[in-house]
Amino acid sequence: MSFIAATQFEKERGVTQIRVTPNIVHLCLKLTVGGEGMLPEIHALADANVPVFLVKIVPGGITLAVRAANVADATSLLERRGVAFTARTQMALVSVIAGAMRDLSGVMADIYEALQHAQVAIRQTGDRYDAVHILVDGSQASRAQEALADRFGQGGGV
Repeated sequence: MSFIAATQFEKERGVTQIRVTPNIVHLCLKLTVGGEGMLPEIHALADANVPVFLVKIVPGGITLAVRAANVADATSLLERRGVAFTARTQMALVSVIAGAMRDLSGVMADIYEALQHAQVAIRQTGDRYDAVHILVDGSQASRAQEALADRFGQGGGV
């Protein structure tokens, strides 16, 4: 008995999943006047094996996200180094996944429109080749997921 295995070369078009990652903490590191900048702090976190993501340069500092499991290590290290920071806890990362993201036109506008209509505050965004990530308050994560699932035709199957 023989059979032919099907191989798919082209990625599925459109949004295929809306994923929520809970328990995220958003840190805002304050840049001190006359300081060396934030690069040494980011390197110190990396050297301590503290994974960070959504790193953004903002006026007066840098923001970054950390999973709740890594917050104690991150904040302890920053405090030891004398870095002023604030922490916004109980955040969630909502990810819109699409294998062929580059083929989707207007995806950011659709995300913003859906979340605005659902009254979900967007704290920060980021992207990669196959996803757009949206940082929201954890209490709004389910509402965000539902609004995005409705917008992208993923109703109930996310």
